Amino acid sequence: NNNNNNNNNDQRQSATAMHHMPPAERRIVENLEGNSKCIDCGSANPEWASVTLGVLLCLDCSGKHRGLGTHLSFVRSVTMDSWTEKQLASMKAGGNQSCIDFLSKHGVVVVVDTTTTSAAAAASIKEKYDCPAAELYRQVLKARVEGRPEPTELPKADLLLEKNKRTPEQEREWANRPMQGFGSGPHPKEERRRQRKRLALGMGVGSVVAFAAG
Repeated sequence: NNNNNNNNNDQRQSATAMHHMPPAERRIVENLEGNSKCIDCGSANPEWASVTLGVLLCLDCSGKHRGLGTHLSFVRSVTMDSWTEKQLASMKAGGNQSCIDFLSKHGVVVVVDTTTTSAAAAASIKEKYDCPAAELYRQVLKARVEGRPEPTELPKADLLLEKNKRTPEQEREWANRPMQGFGSGPHPKEERRRQRKRLALGMGVGSVVAFAAG
């Protein structure tokens, strides 16, 4: 019994341990159908990901996904952020084309081919991923990772709205939430600007202290 408990603990710790995406795992993710382009705008060689949707994104679209909230789209950098085994499993179980096909089956336009349909038919990113079909796909992806039967019933729209609705207090908490990693944090350029500002303020305080001591 003790050995079984130890094995279960080891498996849980392995699933939650953070590390950079290994090159072999990255190749698997990048080679999934549709993953050579951003799922939303079609930009080549996307280097950002939505873990909850199992898709790859370009930098610009990743910013729009961050605006949805992590409950709808949890964004990570493929190259800069650390990953858990479970997050990697979610990416390998998904893929851009898998998500596109699933949502399209439920009437949600993800990528618009301008040769066959109007670009105006494309739903906004919020409309695409904050809807019953996208919520079902998130549940399907989670079930694949956890080895459970995949759900098939679309969530009720009113229940989904209630689930995803944030109170004013939650909105304030979301706006002031702590950031982790490049994927969830400020853009690297913004972080460098903040570091320079902190350094300048520190130098200013040091000068005042030195003057007072003199």
